[in-house]
Amino acid sequence: MDKSFRDAPREIAKLSAPRPVGIVSRPRVVALLSQALDSGACWLAAPGGYGKTTAVIDFLE
Repeated sequence: MDKSFRDAPREIAKLSAPRPVGIVSRPRVVALLSQALDSGACWLAAPGGYGKTTAVIDFLE
């Protein structure tokens, strides 16, 4: 390993992405995800652009 690489200052990793402007929280979807995960597994499926990733991020927050 190159010594200059090892001695380079380490940057602090970004821990969370900023929440995009205009995102609407959907409590009903979050509640449904919570109920589904109580069963042990959850399959979230929809066409592209329907908000799957946004729903999961909202649930995790």
